Amino acid sequence: MIFLVGDAIGFITPPYGLNLYVASGITGIPYFRLLRYTLPYLFALLAVWFLVIMIPDFSTILLTQEGAGVYQHVK
Repeated sequence: MIFLVGDAIGFITPPYGLNLYVASGITGIPYFRLLRYTLPYLFALLAVWFLVIMIPDFSTILLTQEGAGVYQHVK
């Protein structure tokens, strides 16, 4: 989970920012304008990333709820 959120952050931030390069090429919107639009999402991703790092149970809390997903507790 930590790797996936970190990877998502890496794909929208320079210098790599592959998703922004692709979106800029397809839409014709300049790269740095797209970067400005993604800042709220970047801050949200960073907040979630730090929460999962500090409290690892956040990454599996939905799986442990009754009837959520395919993971079931044996009673």
